[in-house]
Amino acid sequence: MNDWSIWLAIGSGGAIGALLRGLIFRGVEKASSGDLDGFWAKQGSARSTLIVNILGSLFLGVLLGSQAGSTVEWSAPTRIFWTTGVCGALTTFGTLCVDVVGFARAGQRIRGGGVLAAHLILGISAFLLGSAVAG
Repeated sequence: MNDWSIWLAIGSGGAIGALLRGLIFRGVEKASSGDLDGFWAKQGSARSTLIVNILGSLFLGVLLGSQAGSTVEWSAPTRIFWTTGVCGALTTFGTLCVDVVGFARAGQRIRGGGVLAAHLILGISAFLLGSAVAG
């Protein structure tokens, strides 16, 4: 196995995941407010971040769950493309941190804690659901 194939898998999967995240963020903002002015400057909202993290967790659960009992093993570049590339770029821990800290700084600590709890509870639940459905 060549190193270049791993890097190509990560990069191409990451590009797809990042584009998906951008499309989802933009779609959620447009659906919720209808106004995209300043959207790219503020990089989405807590709602958008929650959606991409839940979807990414669900998809990762499906991917890994489908491999758990399978006799067909993915090549390393294929596995890395989907897990590290697509799912890694689709989900966003950094933006979650920005959201939670932003709420805390605005004096909305309970809301920030609720956002953090929602990510943990719903993200883990989505992963487990994906694993169960695929496995």
